[in-house]
Amino acid sequence: MTPAKQASQRRGSKQTTLAWWRTFLLHNAFVPLLFRLINITFTTTTLAVAIKLYQILRDEDAPDAVGSSPIVAIIFSPLTLLHVGIQIWLEYFSRPIGLWRVGSKLFYTLTELIFVCLWSAELSLSFDNYFTSTLVCTTFDSPYAGNDSPTVTGNQVLNNPGKKPYICRLQGALIGLVFTSLLAYVIVLTVSLFRIFVRVSRH
Repeated sequence: MTPAKQASQRRGSKQTTLAWWRTFLLHNAFVPLLFRLINITFTTTTLAVAIKLYQILRDEDAPDAVGSSPIVAIIFSPLTLLHVGIQIWLEYFSRPIGLWRVGSKLFYTLTELIFVCLWSAELSLSFDNYFTSTLVCTTFDSPYAGNDSPTVTGNQVLNNPGKKPYICRLQGALIGLVFTSLLAYVIVLTVSLFRIFVRVSRH
C-alpha cells in the first residue's frame, strides 16, 4: 500500500471517528443524563470532602486555616444537586424542551450559566486558599512562607501539626473535584446549546 493511500485511510478513519462523536453528542438522548450523573457523583464527593475538611479544621480550632473554600463548597453543593435533579426531571419527565416558550428556554440556559459561574468562583477560591492560606500547603507564592512570614504560620495554626499533610491533601482533592464538577457543567451547557442549534437549523 502506498503512503498516499495510507494517509487517505487515516484521514477517513479520523473523519469517521469525529462523525461518530458528533452524532453521539448531538443526537443521543442520554448524553445530557450521562454528564449530569457524572456531575452528581463529583458534586456529592465534593460535598463529602468539604465537610470532612471543615470538621477536621474545626476540631483543630482552625476553621479558617485553608480559607473559606470548604464552607463555600458546602453551600454550593446542595444547591447544585437540587438544580441537577430538577434539570433531569425537566429533560426526561416533563414537557419536551422543544415545545417550551423562548423565555423558558432562555431561563433554562441561564441557570446553567449561573452555576458555571458559581463553580468557577469556587475553583478560583480553592486554588487561592491552597497557595495563600496560613496553613502554607505550598511555599510557592505563599505570603506566609519565607523569612518575612508572620509569627503564626504553617503547622503552628493547628493543635496537631501532624495533620497538616492530610489537610493539604484534602484541599488538593477539593480542587480536583471542583474542577471536574465545573467541567461537567460546561460540557452539559455546551452540548445543550449545540443540540438546540442543530434542531433550530433543521426548521
